[in-house]
Amino acid sequence: MLSITVESDVVKLVGKLSRFDNFKGLSIPQPQNDFLSLDMAEFSTDTAGLAWLVKQKLLLEAAGVELKWHNVTDELVKLASISNVIDILGIE
Repeated sequence: MLSITVESDVVKLVGKLSRFDNFKGLSIPQPQNDFLSLDMAEFSTDTAGLAWLVKQKLLLEAAGVELKWHNVTDELVKLASISNVIDILGIE
């Protein structure tokens, strides 16, 4: 299961998010500013979790929040690439 911790303007996602998890009520908190840094060093997922990330990104973007990705794993980059959502997520 995923844990979400917030320190200043950095949100740290820790754990695994998969199709077997309950996504109800799970969201990335809205920041006080117009940007948010996501630390993904200890995060892993399958395609269901990837879809959740895309939804969170789009919700934050609609609220005028710019996401900055940090410590994105090669596994997440590969999954986002083959799922054709890397550009939507804005992972560089």
